Amino acid sequence: MIFFCICSAEYTRAPIDDLILEFPDSGGGKCVSAISSRIKETYLADLGQTVLETVHVMVERNIGAVPVMHNDELVGIFSERDLMKRVVAERLDTRTTCMAEVMTNDPLTIGMNEDFDSCLALMRLHNFRHLPVCHHGQVVGMVSLRDILLYDLNEKTTRCV
Repeated sequence: MIFFCICSAEYTRAPIDDLILEFPDSGGGKCVSAISSRIKETYLADLGQTVLETVHVMVERNIGAVPVMHNDELVGIFSERDLMKRVVAERLDTRTTCMAEVMTNDPLTIGMNEDFDSCLALMRLHNFRHLPVCHHGQVVGMVSLRDILLYDLNEKTTRCV
C-alpha cells in the first residue's frame, strides 16, 4: 500500500506565485506545461453567473469543472459533482442560483511546472478530478485527471508505434 504525504509549500489554496514556477520537474516526469495547449482553452466563470449559464458552457465545451473568478481572482471551482450534490439534490433553480452559492470555495491550485505524479497524488488525497493551474498569481487553466490520463496514453501509444 502506498501513502502520499504532501508537505510542500507548493500546494496552496491561493494562486501560485512566481516562486513555484522555479521548482524543477521532479524525477524527469512530465509536468502540467506539457499539456499547455489544452489548458489555454479554459473557460472562467464569474462569481455572480447563474448555474444555468455555467452549465450550458460546460456542456458546449465538454468540460467537467470551471474556475470561478471575482475581480480577476480565483475564489472557487464549480464541478459536475457540485452540480449534482449542491444543485440537483437540493432542488435549486439553476436559473436563479449563482456560482457563489454552490461552488467549492478556496480550491487548491498548482503551478505550470507541477509534475503529473504530484497532481495525481493531490487528486487522490483530496478526492477531486480537477486542479486550477496558476502562473504569476493568475489562473491560466485547469488540468483534469482525464487530461493526464490521455496524455500518458498518447505518450505510450507514440512509443509503441
